[in-house]
Amino acid sequence: LVFDCADYPENKWEYQEALKAISKINNLPNLRILEIGAGSGQFLKKLVQKGIPADNLFATEYSSAAADALRLKGIRSTRTDFRKSSEFPFKEKFDVIVMFQVLEHLDELQTTFSSLKGYLKDGGTLIIAVPNFKRTEFHEKNGALLELPPNHVGRWTMKTFEHVAKQWNFK
Repeated sequence: LVFDCADYPENKWEYQEALKAISKINNLPNLRILEIGAGSGQFLKKLVQKGIPADNLFATEYSSAAADALRLKGIRSTRTDFRKSSEFPFKEKFDVIVMFQVLEHLDELQTTFSSLKGYLKDGGTLIIAVPNFKRTEFHEKNGALLELPPNHVGRWTMKTFEHVAKQWNFK
């Protein structure tokens, strides 16, 4: 399987929203940020443009080609599943963790959120973007691609996120 890093979009709505939220955090140039499922680093590139050094950016990416592209940009990356803490190479805590269009692909949600909570500094920021469930329903009702396993293993609504936030003590 050959993976083309050019398939990752350069601009997405959720990138802009995440950048707004991150820009409000004090000590911006010193933030340590982890992106889970970073692709070829389009979002991380925007953080560098905002003044965050590549040394402060970390990434997970399943694709070996994309992980190599990240390393060439000076970003520490791993193909290790972040939920396997004993194998995860980044032992520091992060000020910000971002996941764009990743969560809906993950199972083992207890382990997922336990890991996210464990990697996040106290008072840190977790930003998650998932497909809009209403749009998914519309597409499915009108003969488009079904968002079911093995593609997506979960659907996320605001109510679901509120429940998760309460369970894991996120605000």
